[in-house]
Amino acid sequence: MNLNKIDDNNNDNLDSNFKFNLNYRDDKEYVLYVIKNYKISLQYISERLRDDKEIILEYITKQNYNNILYYVSNRLRDDKEVVLHSIIKDYWSLFYVSERLRDDAQVVIEAVKQNGSILRFASKNLRDNRDFILQVIKENANALSYISGRLRDDREIVWNAIKKNGVLLRYASSRLQDDREIVLDAVKYGYRLEYIYNNNEVYPLYYASNRLRDDEDIIKEAVKQDSMALFYASERLRDNKEVVMKAVEYYSYSLKHASMRLRDDDKIVLCAIKRKKNQFKFEETFSALLYASSRIQDNREIVLEAIKNNKLALQYASNRLQILFKNYQRRRNYLLFLIYISCLDGSINNNNILNSIFINDIQQIIVSFL
Repeated sequence: MNLNKIDDNNNDNLDSNFKFNLNYRDDKEYVLYVIKNYKISLQYISERLRDDKEIILEYITKQNYNNILYYVSNRLRDDKEVVLHSIIKDYWSLFYVSERLRDDAQVVIEAVKQNGSILRFASKNLRDNRDFILQVIKENANALSYISGRLRDDREIVWNAIKKNGVLLRYASSRLQDDREIVLDAVKYGYRLEYIYNNNEVYPLYYASNRLRDDEDIIKEAVKQDSMALFYASERLRDNKEVVMKAVEYYSYSLKHASMRLRDDDKIVLCAIKRKKNQFKFEETFSALLYASSRIQDNREIVLEAIKNNKLALQYASNRLQILFKNYQRRRNYLLFLIYISCLDGSINNNNILNSIFINDIQQIIVSFL
């Protein structure tokens, strides 16, 4: 190759050590050399070479740019070999392919493997093809959102999808959102972490019919999966002691969504308070006492239990108990100070006194002051 074609003072579309000589943008030998050895955007190559299959296949192999087919000729956008190579590197290429290849099952499947939402660019014929969609769902269940309305009412297709991601119940037909077995599986498989937490869209129960939100078995299964599940249950079940007890056994935060009557139930609140923290980081500073009734927040025994479980729970106690506890702290600190001074001047020589103070359970000490 004539190295004089390499010009270091022309264009800055390549890396910092090489400049593409636009005078040779239609020179196949030069362009192939550049593609193999340097980074270059396809837009700087002549239209004639953008229609050259050898050039484009070499470019797809060597370069890492996205939207490659955007600059490729219409003829090559209809070339299955070129399109498949491009889609393997960048699924978004399906957006630029010809109508004929958008109706090609092999081409579309290759794109869907990488991203289910890309099915939106497939032909209407494929999106309504049952056998094809069954295959698509096996590759990527998220494609369910772009299949035809007719197939969203297909029980087998929807079932296969929600077993991979329960929140896909969102895209099922109204008839299937009222199907007990379908909804039970949806809440069982729950949501996946790629969805944003605390957004309604991640809760399968949000898309279930009102009839099934009042189904005790479904709600009991749902509360195992997430603290928000109780929020979507019917008012009747949010006031059902057995259901709410089951919910707070799994997630203390579920107490927030119980009825006011059950938030005033000593056993349910105590269960929520004692639940071991093992799910969310915020539970390190959270106490179910926050959602208990005013009566329970003023109950000394329950508040002490909450403090024992989480010392920050005091902030959710009634004003009366907060004042009493602060008074206790001041008295306790003063007592410890007196003991410390007595130890220093020799008035107290037996360290057992100090040991007993620190070893005694904090709950017993607080009770003695209150």
